[in-house]
This record gives sequence, C-alpha cells and structure tokens, in this order.
Amino acid sequence: MAGGLSASRSTNPAVFAKSCNLAQQHSARLLCRSLDILHAACALDLACDRFGSGDDRQLRLARATGLKVVDITAPVSRIRRPRRAP
Repeated sequence: MAGGLSASRSTNPAVFAKSCNLAQQHSARLLCRSLDILHAACALDLACDRFGSGDDRQLRLARATGLKVVDITAPVSRIRRPRRAP
C-alpha cells in the first residue's frame, strides 16, 4: 500500500483493511502519512467519540472520516467539554 503500511501478525485485520481504504480515499488530497492513517483507523475501529492530536494532518484526516477532533495545541478556552446529562 502507498505510504508504507504493511500487515504483521500483530495488526488487527479490520484495522489494516480500514487503513487501506482511508489511504485510498484521503492520502492524495490530505497528504496523510501511514501512521496518521493507522491512528485514525484505530480510533474508528474502537468507536472513539473524540480524536485528540496536535498534528494537523491527523486532525484533518480524523475530521474527514467523521470523528470529532480535539486539537491539543489549542488554548483550553477553545476546547469544548461534553455537556453532562441532567
């Protein structure tokens, strides 16, 4: 696969397949790197409700996949906290 990902015995096949799909869909447009793609694929596989990173490429990719992102380099006042249930 472009970007240098290759499966190993420790790689979850579902995550690797999702990584391959994300690479095909987003790499050229967002200039994603292989580990950016793998991180986003893991977050999607784990059904994370937030994706935190200080890396602009990871954040763009995560946002493009529908994940809610938290830029950890942003001032704390810009980070929204989830509302608590009444």
